Amino acid sequence: MVLINDQLTTFIAVAESKSFNKAASQLFISAPGVIKQINALEKNIHVSLFNRTHSGVTLTPAGESFYQDAKKLVAAYTQSINHAQNLAEEKQVVKIGVGPLATGVGTNNLWLEISQKYPNINFQFIPCSCALGSFNEFLAGINSEFDLVSSVYDVNLLRAYSLTATELDLTPLKISVPIQNPLSNKKRLSLDDLK
Repeated sequence: MVLINDQLTTFIAVAESKSFNKAASQLFISAPGVIKQINALEKNIHVSLFNRTHSGVTLTPAGESFYQDAKKLVAAYTQSINHAQNLAEEKQVVKIGVGPLATGVGTNNLWLEISQKYPNINFQFIPCSCALGSFNEFLAGINSEFDLVSSVYDVNLLRAYSLTATELDLTPLKISVPIQNPLSNKKRLSLDDLK
């Protein structure tokens, strides 16, 4: 709790300065504010931590013991916050297995759009053999080598391996042939042409 951490920080300042006024000056709060926090802390833990006199304050035996632990608690609290903040700033790496036919413009734009919207996500593209006949090897890579797969969307293949998928992009298949090839003069190819 932030409130408890504030009380502990105030307690440590009073214990080390042996004065409510000096602690108030160090913490940039009023002396009555310091006294209020110390009173609340003592009430919360049901222990008197300070001997109060006109010349200042000293720790009770219980206060001395509590002081040693309070320093450790505040240090651990600060370390925990720093650790959490560092983790929050780290980039999340998402490994995507990519087959040789899975690089449609729409899909590439999707990854770019996601990385712009969520700058803490870093995509790492890993070539996989999912479209080269080594499908069992590819399946073994899911959750070990990569988190997602971007590949050809084949309903029959998905059904055969009991997989689910989402179609991200519809990219027409394009084939390049040398200009001397008789197919280069055709505007549209049929399956018979490809035989």
